[in-house]
Amino acid sequence: MFQFNTLHRQDKIFIGLAILAVLGTLVFIFNTFYGSSLSFVTFGFGKSYKVVAQESVDYINKNLLQPGTTAVLQNASKESGVIKMNITINGQSMENYITVDGKLLFPEAIPLSK
Repeated sequence: MFQFNTLHRQDKIFIGLAILAVLGTLVFIFNTFYGSSLSFVTFGFGKSYKVVAQESVDYINKNLLQPGTTAVLQNASKESGVIKMNITINGQSMENYITVDGKLLFPEAIPLSK
């Protein structure tokens, strides 16, 4: 019978690294297939940036725009620690930024570096 205590220290380290490599591969594969709905950083415990962006557009439509006017999310991406989203309102495209937790919305950003 195999006993873990009889292995040398180097063998234990190698087995531990092999297990970590397998787990890392599984997380990578899982994120590849489910990455659109889950964020790799939050491991499924938080919202993905696409969900946060869509929720902010829903908030804009419900609370900030006049009835009959609709904002549509064109795309979203993470940039410099915030979510950058492009939305269209009445055919006019604009960039907006929102914090990753979805609590603060910025209509524009001022670049501080050239």
